[in-house]
Amino acid sequence: MSVAACAELVRRGDPDRFLSAMTGGPRARARLFPLYAFNLEIARAAHASAEPLLARMRLQFWADAVDEIATGTVPRTHEVAAALAGVVHAAGLPAALLQAMIAARISEAEGDVDDLPGFLRDATGGLMQLAGQSLGAGARADAGLADLGLAQGVANWLLALPARTRTGRSFQRPGNEELAALAGEGLAALSRARADGALRDGRLAPALRAAWRAQRVLVSVSRAPDRAFERGLDGSEFARRGRLVALTLLGRW
Repeated sequence: MSVAACAELVRRGDPDRFLSAMTGGPRARARLFPLYAFNLEIARAAHASAEPLLARMRLQFWADAVDEIATGTVPRTHEVAAALAGVVHAAGLPAALLQAMIAARISEAEGDVDDLPGFLRDATGGLMQLAGQSLGAGARADAGLADLGLAQGVANWLLALPARTRTGRSFQRPGNEELAALAGEGLAALSRARADGALRDGRLAPALRAAWRAQRVLVSVSRAPDRAFERGLDGSEFARRGRLVALTLLGRW
């Protein structure tokens, strides 16, 4: 699959990451869009069926595909797998992070997520690590990337709460203390990431900007947990995009 086709998948299914990736140049976009398309595929697979066994079968397909990519085997036919293989090989990305993302989604599909921050660190933290490494981040940046991905994951989970509450499906509504503690954990992770000198490499900015909504969401919920159940938690679409534009012009994330 071409990078343009992966970009279109991400544009339709993950608009926040699409917009942040578009702040980078062609090389950055060519590295990020296949990773984001892979993430979208496994996230969808985890929710593709109410039957955990079927979801696990879809996710096992991806686990096998990553094994093939890691061993240099031509990846199985899939619209995203070939593009992912290109990025993994070009950037020397570790298959272990991809497999950890898949394992996290298997736990999600089976309703076995007892440690939400741990799940988010594997799922979104792992993706942020891969995105940063694909743009040239070294091992020194791994902790900061994982922290930033965790902060983004917590914020995204909070943003999805209104929809989760509406759909029900045995979803247990968290209490205010739990929400405040979760937002606080996200803010602590964000603070650690911002203090990490290894993330001041300008090449990484298009990947790091994927978390551009995190701070406002986390601060809002930490101060007023009930707001997590309201739509428009971090302002209008116009305001959100305006913040991303401002960060890009300032060379920040």
